[in-house]
Amino acid sequence: MAPAVPADPAPRRPTYRAGFDFLAHLEEFLRAPPPETLLILGPAGSGKSTLLRTLITRLRPPGVFLAYRVNQTPPEVHRSTEPDVPSVSLLLVDPNVGEGSAPKGPAEAPSHLMGFAPTAAQTREELPPPLMEAIVRLASQGGGYVVVDTWDAASEREFRTRAGDGAAVHLVSASAQFMRAQFGRLPVRAILAQTGESDPSLLSESDGVIDLGWEEEQGFRIRVLNILKLRHTPAPESRYLYSLDGGHFYCPPQFAPGFRPPVGPPDADPTPDEPSLFPGSTAFAEAFGRLSYRGLTAIEVPNRFTAPVGDVFLYPLVAHTISVGGRVVWVPSAGSGAAQIVHQLERFVPPDFLRDRLRVLSAGGEERGLGDLRSVVMPVRREASEGGELRAAIAPAVAPLFPDAYRFLLAAPEGRPSLYVIFLDGIAALASVAEIPMKVETYPLVVSSYMRIPRFHGFGFGRADDPITQALLRQVDTHLRVSEKYGRTLLFGMRPRTNPYILDWTDDSGRYSLVPVR
Repeated sequence: MAPAVPADPAPRRPTYRAGFDFLAHLEEFLRAPPPETLLILGPAGSGKSTLLRTLITRLRPPGVFLAYRVNQTPPEVHRSTEPDVPSVSLLLVDPNVGEGSAPKGPAEAPSHLMGFAPTAAQTREELPPPLMEAIVRLASQGGGYVVVDTWDAASEREFRTRAGDGAAVHLVSASAQFMRAQFGRLPVRAILAQTGESDPSLLSESDGVIDLGWEEEQGFRIRVLNILKLRHTPAPESRYLYSLDGGHFYCPPQFAPGFRPPVGPPDADPTPDEPSLFPGSTAFAEAFGRLSYRGLTAIEVPNRFTAPVGDVFLYPLVAHTISVGGRVVWVPSAGSGAAQIVHQLERFVPPDFLRDRLRVLSAGGEERGLGDLRSVVMPVRREASEGGELRAAIAPAVAPLFPDAYRFLLAAPEGRPSLYVIFLDGIAALASVAEIPMKVETYPLVVSSYMRIPRFHGFGFGRADDPITQALLRQVDTHLRVSEKYGRTLLFGMRPRTNPYILDWTDDSGRYSLVPVR
């Protein structure tokens, strides 16, 4: 007998993440002593079959695969007693039979995709003999599993491939009503994917019921699974985000209490000759594009927003910009300081680069713990400009906030980028200390003065309820919106419009990934 296809390797899980993992929990549920039944509901395209394929890789054999399609019973079947009772066409793929049990006829060859016409209909009082024999054998071996999916070319190909060339293949049929009634009573573990409304009796008989579908968020559709029931092993929450990106079912584990997002190194720029700034992350560039020179990126954040989430995007971007010879001015969030920024960047950038190419605006002046890197701290002050290069480069009567920062960026070597990183709550705090008024009417013009610097890009974070944030959004090239949903951070591309993404970490490198949930 040809061996069955081995189980796909489980994705590597980061060691720093110790929160709830839905797929691992579901695997534990299915390892409970049989009978244990799981019903997966959802409309077409919601990912039921993809979730089934994922679960198959986590289940230990033995098992059998069953594809079904409900057909209206033709006149010659049940003609005398049940003329209107629909039947179910069943494709049974059984990898657990002996060498002599494999099908011989060309109509049942593994490469052949059978039709859906029912044959050899059974009475309502019994399962089709091949299915009954397979279930009895599984039960006698301590309880395997039966996986049931709707029958189409993809599911048939998947089941045949999983079972291997030596599997027995049977085409049978039975009463749809009887099959539904039997599902919750099988003496083995059973998993059924079903489209449309389910019978109340089937919902009651099932030990676990999961509903897959979509919800509206920020004007986008996102994928959400709803746990309706999990007997014996309840989950801590009932709703979770999931993705079908790349044809794989992925439900990002929730984070443990107190989880602090890791910060990873920058990725290598795959196209360094591009006339734009690489954001330090391949995931970001693929989702939202590179950063245009003399342009702005604004990330609109909820009112309850922690700076560490912003740091996830900023450190790779800043480290890359400094590494390629560019200059960076950083206005940190209120409550953050230069020391933690410098110590984080020292993991990725040589100290000499930081000393020459980074400035962190501070209202408090020099900070302890920086040693010979104390020059990166730029005290806040505002000068009146009397002509010269600064006056010539700005809009009339509107000078840039913090002219020292402006001059520092303007002096970047020719051909090198200049990056201004701004948390609007931080710049408001600095402006208050320096007694500099920030007005909704003039602040966009102040920002525009920086956009005249060659190879400049501004990357900022602002709260949704801040009027200055809303004023700036009118002139940005890239507008992203952050939302918290079911314990995860979501990013929505508002300009340009993109898929929603889950902010995630899939390994221990600290590099973030963006998982589509649409």
